[in-house]
Amino acid sequence: LGGDETEAEIYLRRAIKADERYTNARLILARLLIKQGRATEARSHLEAVMQIDHPHYPYAWKRIFRPEAVRLLKALPSS
Repeated sequence: LGGDETEAEIYLRRAIKADERYTNARLILARLLIKQGRATEARSHLEAVMQIDHPHYPYAWKRIFRPEAVRLLKALPSS
């Protein structure tokens, strides 16, 4: 929506720090990092989304967040 990417990153990192199981925040942050060309950092957040043991919203994680993380990981260049 044209917001401040730097500020968005700060808030997303705060949300993740407060709750590491917040998979949607990790996914949004990963998309932002990819957009900024920071694929290595994005990869770690995408892998965390995929490997979470007890997501807050299991249905959304299974149907939306995890598949999106898999798709984005496949699209990243190999490291």
